[in-house]
Amino acid sequence: ADIVFTPFSIYSGDDLTSTFDVSEEYCASVYSIDELTWRSPELSKFRAMHAMAVKRELLVSNNYFQTEGISYTDTQFIFYSYLYAKTCSFFSRAIYKYYLGRDGQTVSRAAIVKSHMHFYENADRMLEDYLKVESELTEKRAVVLEMSICACYKYFALTVLCHLPYQKEKINLVKHLLSRMQHTSRGFQTEFVLLDDVLPYKLWRKYHIPALIVNHLYRVIKYLC
Repeated sequence: ADIVFTPFSIYSGDDLTSTFDVSEEYCASVYSIDELTWRSPELSKFRAMHAMAVKRELLVSNNYFQTEGISYTDTQFIFYSYLYAKTCSFFSRAIYKYYLGRDGQTVSRAAIVKSHMHFYENADRMLEDYLKVESELTEKRAVVLEMSICACYKYFALTVLCHLPYQKEKINLVKHLLSRMQHTSRGFQTEFVLLDDVLPYKLWRKYHIPALIVNHLYRVIKYLC
């Protein structure tokens, strides 16, 4: 298989908080990337760098490289692995231990705010390559690729909308990504998750409340709380 997915454990400090397993039924076969439903609760958790081992030849033959000098490029690794791979399999034992809550981690809110443009750069690169091939993709592969792009878009959009002082030029970058996403043949359906679940984003996109008002409202509420 081009990719082998493995369960993993999550630790907070030295304490085990959860283990993500896979059903034994998945471990008995080799699958096409195009036949699995990657948005299902069981499979969506394997869209993570620490849950996948990728055949080196697959990356080398496609001249894969990660953008240097920025954080969160694990999303690029996931995206391009799913883009290039034809087959996958699952291993039943947890291999990776993922530690949360350590000082200086790039997943902390302070680090996300400081490095928010890295999310834009990741999303911009992946979206550019997605648009080159999206008409050739199966529905299921398109969905899993969109999920990586949308993850970076989400963090960038929400940071700009909620966690930074209002900056019109940054809002325009959000709109630029969104415009390109909406011009795909499928309409970038994974954005619906943000519209359904994230209130500040819903106020801006669904109810057309100006970004300036959403930004000020959210920051005032955050200050009062």
